[in-house]
Amino acid sequence: MIISFAVLAYVGLFYLASRSREASVVACLAIVLTAIGLAAVNLSDDLRRVLEPGQSTWPYWLQTGLIAAYSATLVILTWRDHRA
Repeated sequence: MIISFAVLAYVGLFYLASRSREASVVACLAIVLTAIGLAAVNLSDDLRRVLEPGQSTWPYWLQTGLIAAYSATLVILTWRDHRA
């Protein structure tokens, strides 16, 4: 539930980025740092402590990978747009 509220900040940030080329760089940085942060959480002992014995981190890595792919796509498209 808490993460759902945090996503609202991304909605505002990406809406602003859709209106401003300068803001798009900040939005890309935010989503890249999010993917890095999620990977760090996935590797942490803290996550392993809250999982049931034998429970896999695979679903977390899948989500992180999808966010990383999304962020890579945004970075590439933003870079191409700024070159034009």
